[in-house]
Amino acid sequence: MILVWDNLAAHRSRWIRAAIQAREWLEVEYLPACALELNPVEQAWSHLKSTGLANLAALSFTELSEAVRLGLVDGFLAHAGLQLGTE
Repeated sequence: MILVWDNLAAHRSRWIRAAIQAREWLEVEYLPACALELNPVEQAWSHLKSTGLANLAALSFTELSEAVRLGLVDGFLAHAGLQLGTE
């Protein structure tokens, strides 16, 4: 099995390296540091970090859903020139 991972420091920690080495069936390939075309999730994480959602500790589902709507949905729709309709 091949695991393709980004270069997050936690993915290269001593504990993770030992866990990988203990599994002969596992091979890990790391993505280059700045290869957004290979790892599109990085752009989403970048946006989450810039909106404060990456570390949000919402106290209710209502608070979470409002933060996601304002921080992600509305922003992505506006960027695409779209808006949510009620129909």
